Amino acid sequence: MKTHVVFLILVTIMLTVSAVSHPKFYDPFEGSTYKSDSNKIDFIEGYIGLGAHFNSDDSFIRYPGHILPSVQGTIEFFWKPPENFYELYSYRHKKWKDFYGHKPPSSAFLLDNIGWRAAPKGSFIFHLSPINWQNPESPDGIISWSLWDGRKWHPASKSFSNRPTLQARVEDGKILLSWSSKKPIWLWDSSKWYKFTLSWRPKGNILYVNGEEWAKGDYTGSICNSKSFSLGQDPGYWPYGPHSMLGIYDEFKVYDKQFEPERIHDSSYPVGYIIYYGTQPGNYSHSVEVGNIDKYELDLPPGVYHISIAAKTDSGFVGPLSKEVVVEVKKTRESEEGWILNPESGHLYKVISCGTWGECEREAVKQNAHLVTINDEEEQRWLLKTFGTNPYWIGLTDYKEEGNWRWISGEAVTYTNWFVGEPDNSNFGEDYAVMNLKEVGKWSDIGPHSSEWKQVKKAILEKIPFKKVKPRVPKERPKYYDDFSSDSGMWEYVGSARRDPIKKYIVLVDSYNKVGLVWFKKPINFPFVVEFRCKTSKGNADGFTFMFYKKTDYEPGSGGYLGFVTTVNKPVSGYGIEFDDWSNEWDPKSAHVALIKDDVKDHLVYNTNVRINDGKWHDVRVVVSYYGVRVYIDGDEVLRWDGKFDTTYSGFGFSGATGLGGSNTYIIDDVKIYLK
Repeated sequence: MKTHVVFLILVTIMLTVSAVSHPKFYDPFEGSTYKSDSNKIDFIEGYIGLGAHFNSDDSFIRYPGHILPSVQGTIEFFWKPPENFYELYSYRHKKWKDFYGHKPPSSAFLLDNIGWRAAPKGSFIFHLSPINWQNPESPDGIISWSLWDGRKWHPASKSFSNRPTLQARVEDGKILLSWSSKKPIWLWDSSKWYKFTLSWRPKGNILYVNGEEWAKGDYTGSICNSKSFSLGQDPGYWPYGPHSMLGIYDEFKVYDKQFEPERIHDSSYPVGYIIYYGTQPGNYSHSVEVGNIDKYELDLPPGVYHISIAAKTDSGFVGPLSKEVVVEVKKTRESEEGWILNPESGHLYKVISCGTWGECEREAVKQNAHLVTINDEEEQRWLLKTFGTNPYWIGLTDYKEEGNWRWISGEAVTYTNWFVGEPDNSNFGEDYAVMNLKEVGKWSDIGPHSSEWKQVKKAILEKIPFKKVKPRVPKERPKYYDDFSSDSGMWEYVGSARRDPIKKYIVLVDSYNKVGLVWFKKPINFPFVVEFRCKTSKGNADGFTFMFYKKTDYEPGSGGYLGFVTTVNKPVSGYGIEFDDWSNEWDPKSAHVALIKDDVKDHLVYNTNVRINDGKWHDVRVVVSYYGVRVYIDGDEVLRWDGKFDTTYSGFGFSGATGLGGSNTYIIDDVKIYLK
């Protein structure tokens, strides 16, 4: 009995597959079939072999109606949009005549058999309108498979948007963008093929796109097969203007069954967006690619900006632009309190009276700034024009390594303007650069033993406009997450560092004169966000660091070296967020958070008003972009530095150390890594 049942099921499946896989009518478009009944088409590479290229507004292929089964059936074909699809179909066409008071865009038919006048029962249309033909400014379009019962149409239709609606407002000197759409965004991607499947009765008229059911109508009558029909639009049927859907058509098939088609796992839903902006209407000199999000923040210099946005598919196809929004960013309070904005760089500058190079840099750090970095001749000219010809300290120094001049901001040295014969280190320790000393605009190296040392009493500071803000919490899941409840295998432990299997967190050090490092085994050398929880006992030495873009092959030093440099205090390339609770001679204060580079003595920026060695858990978030870093503790921004990072190395992890004179315990837990 079971054998007969299985046999019956197999026969039924085979008959069903056979009915679907063998169409009643098949046109492969190999350049001959129904070519005599075609207009303005040619044959080029298609989905399989050749395809019919509709290259004119009134391109069409006419088929005899008798190839359609009257009672029930399915039409299926492939279509690829033209490359300039949205340019062709999103604007009012010069050939269009007025229609009910409108001059619509060339919303186009892919398939129809109607003349619009006295259409017989069972007439049908399949059309795609990229935008609303009654309102070309609307982002919404429609695709519809409709049949006529003699009195009304029965559409299986679905609306979609081809672009989001953009909103913008200015808050605290930043442009806050958000976008949305009332309908799902779907882009007709000119690099992709779409399979359309149109069926009728007994389940109603159903429209499928790529095998996915898009819409369903309630028409259950027969289809008209007593008159010819067109793939495309016969211009004789429609007197108001060109109406064919251009592109490439292939594999046209007609079946005498209604069936659910095989799905094509491809999509034209957006995977991201591109924000375009500039200072002139419709002229966008800048663009920013963002992920599949609905909010973004632009931090731009004061000015009037014209902004638009477009959706992008996984193939890189970019849809039409949204309606432009215009916003004005006004001067920030900072720019009015002695700071002057350079409109080219977007940075703020000012002159201070401060004393020696070191005293000026320390004062700069207090103002969340640094001694000026001069990146090119244009910036040099702007500084001279703005601040005059007095001698000024600038942020160039070789105090770490004689002859290796570096900007204190960490930016690469891409431009210099030394006085003739400089730098010469003619007096011992000429490690600091000054501008306008011997000639206007030229740079000189001087030091404490130079006769000019006390002549220079001013400096030019530089920073990016700063506003203290709460961190934005990512909506996406982290790329990597470890709560240390088990050994994930993602970390390499060095020295005293270990995972505590009972308390389920990382212990970097927990006794005197120890050093412990934890390295993430995967390289991280591009922008990221890291979140972690940390806890420090109430001891007094020495501290721990979160390290990134760091060289990893070195023997870490304990005590004040924090495991960040070698046992003999030799610098190691890379960056660290330093959480220090002991004051060495090079530190600004015992309790501080700082950004350090290569060396524990090299503080790019620090904050002495932060204390975490209180025996409590703290939430830390570090945002690293190509142009700077933001550090948040318990939701408050505590550190900010703007500059370009050296991403030569990709070490990523934590270090902690204690010395002979003090002890502490440093604990890390719940590490989340988001890759931007």
